[in-house]
Amino acid sequence: MPTEGDTPFELNPFIELVMQSNANKAMYQDVPLRNPNVNPGALSAGIYYIGDLSYLGDEILDWDEYINCIAPNNDWNNVQSGILKTSKGVPFATFSTWCGDGVYYDQYNNDYGVDSGRLGAFPLTADQLKEMDEPLGNFVSFNRDFTCGYDEETGVMRFGNVFIDTKPYYGDDEDE
Repeated sequence: MPTEGDTPFELNPFIELVMQSNANKAMYQDVPLRNPNVNPGALSAGIYYIGDLSYLGDEILDWDEYINCIAPNNDWNNVQSGILKTSKGVPFATFSTWCGDGVYYDQYNNDYGVDSGRLGAFPLTADQLKEMDEPLGNFVSFNRDFTCGYDEETGVMRFGNVFIDTKPYYGDDEDE
């Protein structure tokens, strides 16, 4: 039951952080996140953090820079997905989940907590890997370059040989 001072809805934490960024805050309201594969490609072999990239911290991936990669020039009607690059030229992958925030699982039953509505793959150096506390994603070592993708119909993200299902399954209507 709502109490005095409650708002009629809560913003997704990703949107709250976006609205706190240095960009034009009015641009972010009522713009649905979408996942066009506008930047297909591959990432180089190496060790990657796979999970919600907002958990990496500014020392690894600056939040404002990350937001600018997703919505260049604050254009939230043209949200970018797939393989992107930081201003330092570091390539990474990011996709919006089918269902927003939550906990999602890969085919190996590893869990991926999401509070930003997005999952991604970001390369880590050996020093960065040592600095990571308890990850809310997973570390994966790729021996070869790998492709990343997102299937709009199924909600499945692919980071090399890791497949993460972000669309809930409610069962077949005929089974009820």
